[in-house]
This record gives sequence, structure tokens and C-alpha cells, in this order.
Amino acid sequence: MTDVWMNDLVACNGIDGATGSYALDPVPLSLLADQARRHLKIPETPQPEPTRGIDFNVMPAMSDLSEMGWGVVFARDVPAPVRAALRPLLAQRETQAGRLFRTFEFDAASDTFQTWLARHGVAPGARDETRVPFYLLLVGSPAAIPFEFQYLLDIEYAVGRVAFDTAAEYEAYARAVVDYERAQARLAEREVVYWGPRHEGDSATELSADCLLAPLANGDGAARPVAETRRFRTTRHIAADGTRQNLVEALHRDRQRLPPAVLFTASHGLSWPKHHARHAPEQGALLGQEWERFTPVGPEARLAGADLGGDARVHGLVVFSFACYSAGTPALDNFRRHRADPPATIADRPFLSALPRRLLAHPNGGALAVIGHVDRAWGFSIRPPGTVARVQPFRTSLNLIMLGLPVGLATTDFSQRYATLSANLLTSLDGLDGYRRPMTDRELAAAWIERNDAQSYVLLGDPAARLRPEVLA
Repeated sequence: MTDVWMNDLVACNGIDGATGSYALDPVPLSLLADQARRHLKIPETPQPEPTRGIDFNVMPAMSDLSEMGWGVVFARDVPAPVRAALRPLLAQRETQAGRLFRTFEFDAASDTFQTWLARHGVAPGARDETRVPFYLLLVGSPAAIPFEFQYLLDIEYAVGRVAFDTAAEYEAYARAVVDYERAQARLAEREVVYWGPRHEGDSATELSADCLLAPLANGDGAARPVAETRRFRTTRHIAADGTRQNLVEALHRDRQRLPPAVLFTASHGLSWPKHHARHAPEQGALLGQEWERFTPVGPEARLAGADLGGDARVHGLVVFSFACYSAGTPALDNFRRHRADPPATIADRPFLSALPRRLLAHPNGGALAVIGHVDRAWGFSIRPPGTVARVQPFRTSLNLIMLGLPVGLATTDFSQRYATLSANLLTSLDGLDGYRRPMTDRELAAAWIERNDAQSYVLLGDPAARLRPEVLA
């Protein structure tokens, strides 16, 4: 397997669909270190304080909405038809959360992470579920409720988001969650599907296939396969089997077989120039084994939102997708090759990717939730330099999902890593600890990308949604 640090270059999991080349060529470590210093000396958002991780043993207690609460945060400009479309889900959650059910507004023109919390009587590090519930569903695009607000809020709260184009899609998602929670029949296989290609000579997919998918699906050292520990069956479509066709078939099973309950993918995500016709519909589309390296990407090699046909069967599915832009795209690319360069505009406005939106609002019954990545996914964060692969956050997420706990808990490890790494970086650069030597370029680049990568995992869907093991076949 090619080392992602070979020749002091770092690669990410993104391909330019128009050219078939890397969306970002492998980057020198020295340049990444320079980027880290520039960003972290002048932070653009309030930096989170590190918080203590949640004890795995107390997770079940945190799933009780009557104790932890549930709230919805509407962007100020969300129209009345959308609010009405979500009523079935809100009514269900109000019944479950009781006195700890809340409805909030967010105004992008005046609200920030800290001012929004202060307006509701709480502060970072001082959670009070009677004022701001633990489970929070954001309703609105990232132009109306910024990604940065979601990143920071998710450190202490379980946060999800929905943002669709039509009221009908909001209603479809709300109905799918409520219908799933009330269903008596078996809805899905007690099965997790692992999918991801491996392109020879491509360090990103070699890493994700060998050091992420393989240990999760097959076990690693003393760690048993995740599915085995939760009595789920495992289906593997990895490396040569990580084809678009196999992914399509996993999402379009016929009536003779129930759909899987969990799908975990690791691949390249597609990136398109902002004014390209395929930018909005195919940004973050998943690239399969059929792709020929360094050739423009055709429909036969990728799965986009429009490829999820009307006959797809995804009701009750939970998806975790490791790929560039698999959840969404920011407006600005803050990576610059030269200090004097202004941030490049990669989208007219930040947006959620089409594939997860189609999964959640599918007319046959949508997925419960999608965990994906905003911006670039740096594959080397799976295996930092000089270490073995770090798959524990992914393993923990899958464990929590398969236990049937609220999916909002499944990003906990990533959020805690984001908080800790942020504080560590600032302390190191400011020289406040007084005992450590300065970071080398390699150490700084590694820590900065790990921090950004952990930050950018987001949940799309209701954070209180959960699998129901009792209705899995």
C-alpha cells in the first residue's frame, strides 16, 4: 500500500469529476503547516474548550428524551409549509420529550454559536436541558444555519440537520421516521454492508480499503468485527467488489429480500467546478471501482442522488459515508497555496449534497440518518504518520448505531476529538503550556488535518432517530 506521507506529500479523498484528476493534488507538508499557522493564529469562529468524553456505559441513559430533551431549531426564513410538513415528527418528539420539548429560531444575520446559547440562558460547558435540550434538529440550509454553528454545538449536544428543496421532501422524511418508529413488521435485515473501491497506486483508496473498511468488516488484532459483536450479518463489497453496481444493488433490493439496516462506505467523493452543470447534483457523489484513473467520471462509475431510483429500498437505513463532500460543501475553500491568495469560492453558497438528501427524503420511505463529511476528507487521518490505523471512532459509531441508540450519539468521538485537538493546537502555537518543544511541520500538519477532519463529520437527519433491533430480521 502506498504511504500517504510518501515524499512528505498528503492526499485527500476527492476526485475532480470533470477531469478525473485529483481535486487537490497531493500537498507538501510544509504548505499544510503554513496553512495551519495562518488559520489558527486568527480563528474565524470561537474555539471550543476540550470536554470529557461520554462514558460508553451511560449512553443508554442518554437516549431517554424525557430526561435529555429534544428541540428543533428553525432557520428564521423557513416558510410555514415546511414547518407544517414536519409536524408529524415534532408531535412524536413532543410526546416523547414532554416538558423538555422546545422550538427555537436561528437568525444568521445576528446569531453566533455563543450568542445563540446566551440568548437561551446557557453557555459553552454549562449544558442545561431545561433550557436547551440535548437532542437538537437544525432545519435549514447551511447558508441559513452555518456549518460552523453545527460543528460547535455538536461538541456538547447531539445535533442533526435537514434541508430539502420542497415541503414535500420534509414531509417525506418526517413520515419515514415516524412510520419506522411505529412499524410492527420487520423492515430491514440485521445486516451491515461495507462498500468501498481500491484503486492500485491511489494512496487514498488503498488506505481507506485496507486500514478502515477491512478492520471494521473483518476485525483487527484483538478487536472483533463490529457487526459480530452486535449480532449483525456482514456483507463486504471492498476493493475489486467496491463497484457502483454492487452499491446500486444494495440500495435497490427486490421484494424477496429486505434492505440492510446499516451501510458504511469509504471512497473518493466527486468534486465539480462551481458553475459546472453537475456541480449541484453530483458534488460528493461516490466513486466506484469502475472508474479508470485520470479519466473524466461518467455515470457508470459513480452513485449520485439521481441514481437512487423510485424503486430504491432505503426505509430505516443508517448510512456512514467517508468521502469528500459526502455530506456537504462550504462556500469557501480556505486552503491556499500562497499566503497572498484570497480564499477560493467553490460554491455560490454552502449546501448539502444531493445523495444524502435523496436518501433521507426518498418517496418509498427514507433513510433515518446519514453521517457524512463536509469539505475534503483527508484519508491520512485514518492513519497518522508513525502510527497504526485509528479506526476506533468509526467502530464506536457503528457500535452505537447497531445497539439501537439515537444516531446523534454516533458522532460523539469525532466531536470530542475536534474539541481536544483544537485546544491542543492553540496551546501549542501560543506557547502557553511551557513544557513542550515547538511542533515540527509534520506534527503540525498532522494535528491540523486531524482536527479539521474530525470537525467536519456531521449528521443529516433527526439525532433522536434510531435503529430498532426488535424489527430487524
